[in-house]
Amino acid sequence: MFKLTCLSGCGYDTTASSREDVGVLVMEHMADEHDTPVDPLEAGELALKTYDDAPRWN
Repeated sequence: MFKLTCLSGCGYDTTASSREDVGVLVMEHMADEHDTPVDPLEAGELALKTYDDAPRWN
């Protein structure tokens, strides 16, 4: 899984199974909410890989 937050800092975040899918979701959000064009491939490169089963530090 990959996660990316809004590039404009509005608090939106999304998670998807691939960098490409995250990039498309962020591209759609940026176009709809901020009227800002974003290249989905470039946005996807910014996504962070998440590990749901990673140990948690308390």
